[in-house]
Amino acid sequence: MSAIEHHPVSGGPCPFCRTLDVRSIEIDSAVWAVYCRQCGAIGPNAASEQAALQKWSGQPDGTSAGI
Repeated sequence: MSAIEHHPVSGGPCPFCRTLDVRSIEIDSAVWAVYCRQCGAIGPNAASEQAALQKWSGQPDGTSAGI
């Protein structure tokens, strides 16, 4: 994966390894996700960084929050 940008976030712990060392990444133009630097888990893609954070943390935003 060659992400464009990495930002530290406080979107909640990784659901797999529980670390807080997670980052938001812009995978492509207007394609964002959150990933875990410890185990490599990647959350669902979203059109914005905020939407990716909401999906990662399971906040209701009208779409599926599955990882």
